Amino acid sequence: MNDRTAKTAYKNDIHTMTLDEYIDNDLEDTDTITTTANSLIGKTKKQKKTKASLASTNANGNAKQQIDLHPTASHQVLLKFAKAHPKLRALDKAIIDAPATPEQVERAIDLCKEMVRAGSATRITNQSKNWQAVFVVYLNSQLPAGHSQNPSVTVYFNYRGNAKANVPFRLQLNPHKLDASHTQTLIRLWKTIFPIGWRELRHYARYFRVDEAVDAAGDLDSLILDRKASQVTIRYFTQTGRNGKIKTTYIGEQSAENGGALYDRYSAEVFRNADCEPVPLNRETATHTLDQVKDVEGIIRVESRRVFATKLTYAELLQTPSAFSEYYLFDLLRLPPRDRRDAAFMGYTEIVRLRGMHGAKQRLLDMLGKTAETKRLIADYEQRLARAQCEWWTQFDRTQQLGTLLKALPVNKFMKKIGS
Repeated sequence: MNDRTAKTAYKNDIHTMTLDEYIDNDLEDTDTITTTANSLIGKTKKQKKTKASLASTNANGNAKQQIDLHPTASHQVLLKFAKAHPKLRALDKAIIDAPATPEQVERAIDLCKEMVRAGSATRITNQSKNWQAVFVVYLNSQLPAGHSQNPSVTVYFNYRGNAKANVPFRLQLNPHKLDASHTQTLIRLWKTIFPIGWRELRHYARYFRVDEAVDAAGDLDSLILDRKASQVTIRYFTQTGRNGKIKTTYIGEQSAENGGALYDRYSAEVFRNADCEPVPLNRETATHTLDQVKDVEGIIRVESRRVFATKLTYAELLQTPSAFSEYYLFDLLRLPPRDRRDAAFMGYTEIVRLRGMHGAKQRLLDMLGKTAETKRLIADYEQRLARAQCEWWTQFDRTQQLGTLLKALPVNKFMKKIGS
């Protein structure tokens, strides 16, 4: 869940822009494929009118108001953003596993090395402990590999971190970062690195993990993320800055099947920029945090990571409900002044931040004793905190099936073929 890409929504307007036009219209095209790295580079350009924000119109259907942004007064921008209560949802990451044969893997690695020499890919070496080979393949041939505005996918070969796990090939992508031309390049990439048996490999491929993200205005110090019915086995992590302000909250370990995160978009941008890894903003897909407020503190992101114990076909993925329904989001600013002046109750809320409601209950029972009086106190605290659930969090549809988001994206043309 460290891939923290900014997301925004733009007006559904007609723009004239340059797009890559390909003869290749689907994964069902001819079997004659050029299997060199150069086949992914250099396509004819054509001027074309297109709706630049079709994806954002559907995928961000919860944002019911357009935001009138002020270009100079950042506090006014944030105020308008908060009043509109946009819920900018996105599929932040998708991971696909495929049972490639040893011969397919060997040839695919050689072809990826060709792409590195051709300048359209880079090799990642810091994951050699877990994978035989890892490459980042860039999808815009007009920009150099590694350029911050060049969308990419990551391909992994032969997982060796766990002897019981057999993953010959893995593809990782950010669905909301890929427009129609990037999708065509991705389709061609699949057929290029697997020139023999690419259809069969696609048929047996499955979705291993999908992450969701939602952006809104909020004060991170006043927000508490908790997972419903979480038990003490669920790990909670909180990171703070030097001034003691909350920077990030995690629920679940990195290896857990399900996990959540809550963090400040501004802090994430500053951190990544300091590492010389700026998050690319893609106007074509129009699902990133507002350009005009990406440098304004107070835009928070909630993320959900979900690993599927049984890997899913595309059809099964469509029917999968959002994982956000498993979480609570509390806003302490919604507490009445009387509660905020109650030091004991506010101390309880900080225990919830560190341990979750279930863990806080167990902690108070251990500290104060398992008496009737303690149980009444806990019940009172839980009721008071429940009234502070974040308003926009309770209002938007957190049970929405993933298909609603997927079908609105240009990259759905590629994703819908997985497992079919």
